[in-house]
Amino acid sequence: MSSCSDFLYQEPDQEVSFDEIFNSKKNLLAAVNGVYEMGEEVVSGIYFVYADMQGGNITFAPNSQDVITAKSSLSQVYPFEDTEEESDYEYFYSYSYSCINAANIIIERIDEVPDISEDEENEIVAEMLSTRAYFHFIISQLYSQNYNYSGDGSHLGIVYNTSTIRAGVDFPSRKTVKETYALLKADIENALVLYTDSQALSYGMDYSYFNKVNTEALMARIALHFNDWETASAYADSTIKNADVVLMTKDNYVSEWEKESDPVCEVLFEFTAPFDIDDDEVTSSVANSFFGYEYLTTTNSSTNTIDTTDIDFVTSALVASHDLLDLYTDEDVRGLLFESIKLEVKEGDLETQETFYFTNKFQGKPGATVMRLSELYLINAEAKYRISEANIDLALSDLNIIRERAGLSPLENDASLDFLEEVFLERRRELAFEGHLVFDLMRYEKPIDRQQDCVSSSCYLSYPNARFILPIPENSIEHNANMKQNYDY
Repeated sequence: MSSCSDFLYQEPDQEVSFDEIFNSKKNLLAAVNGVYEMGEEVVSGIYFVYADMQGGNITFAPNSQDVITAKSSLSQVYPFEDTEEESDYEYFYSYSYSCINAANIIIERIDEVPDISEDEENEIVAEMLSTRAYFHFIISQLYSQNYNYSGDGSHLGIVYNTSTIRAGVDFPSRKTVKETYALLKADIENALVLYTDSQALSYGMDYSYFNKVNTEALMARIALHFNDWETASAYADSTIKNADVVLMTKDNYVSEWEKESDPVCEVLFEFTAPFDIDDDEVTSSVANSFFGYEYLTTTNSSTNTIDTTDIDFVTSALVASHDLLDLYTDEDVRGLLFESIKLEVKEGDLETQETFYFTNKFQGKPGATVMRLSELYLINAEAKYRISEANIDLALSDLNIIRERAGLSPLENDASLDFLEEVFLERRRELAFEGHLVFDLMRYEKPIDRQQDCVSSSCYLSYPNARFILPIPENSIEHNANMKQNYDY
């Protein structure tokens, strides 16, 4: 089914244009599909690389002119110079709220649909509540300081829309971070009560849609970011016990990531790349456009082999930094996930050859991985320890499951162990390129310190810092007198 584009792109006050959507289950399901399709477009765009790029896991390959520079669509954000007038992330901000508004319209008007059962209605509302929570959460990550910033979450959070916003009529204000979390938690808890055993859309894989298990996983992640350790641990425990997936093994770790289009076996939720039923193929993958590498080479005619010293250029812009690469030891299987390619680099009038490391996590035409089981073990380890250091043995057990799967020796509880630092490093190694690093730096109150391969005039930001978050786009400020801009913008 195609997305219901008119529904997604109309202003929310034009309710007459929505009447047709709610006159049948078929049209309603097309609208639900449209919300997921729009969500994929938003999440697999430049949001997908934000946390790793800003935190220092990602740097840039040379462009077609052999010059290393930030990708043009990220040229303001990368050096922490984004502006409210022409923000690199204005599309992300506005379309995230469009997804929220679309979900709200469905929640508010689903009772009008004449031919759906109570269970079908409950499932759709549950998935839309999870969608609403997810997009509010990722907006909060980019546009409000982390919970620790004020000590009690009393600083500015985000606008949290629990009902349809009518253009020119409603002018919402930003909640505090503490209030933002309360609303996030309420949406998740309400969704969990309503979930049924059947997804709303009858096609596609269950990991392509919100369900009870991955919504519990989302709650664990949200709670961790808002210092609610008990909730984080409880939902992480539940997800680990109830998820119908298993961890990758050391032996299949690399091959799982290198699959052409299917996600890794432990995925809990992804925004799946659009699929063309008529052509029986995935039509696009924005994740691949950032990390997928294709290169032109010269073939040696006498040996019929590729001359890897004469690669013209690669199409991918983003590669691993040596700050990240240096964290993998020889025993760590995750270090095998990088393809090394020598490329020409121009520095002034000089041409040199340098080696760049491309990740194999998102080759082919993959979807945008949002949550997988490994993260839940790391959430559980951190949350248990933060609840009480007396839980160190339980916390170590969860952490060591991920370490030993990677080929590393287990950590032991001794006087030299800095447990939280080990969790931080393990999250950086395991979850690289999956959108976590800069938000973890904020939670841990660490500076951004992009040492090797930084191609910006601003490679270091102390914590706390106003530039850890982005400016609210000018359009939202101009059209809402109640909207407050972030400090220092």
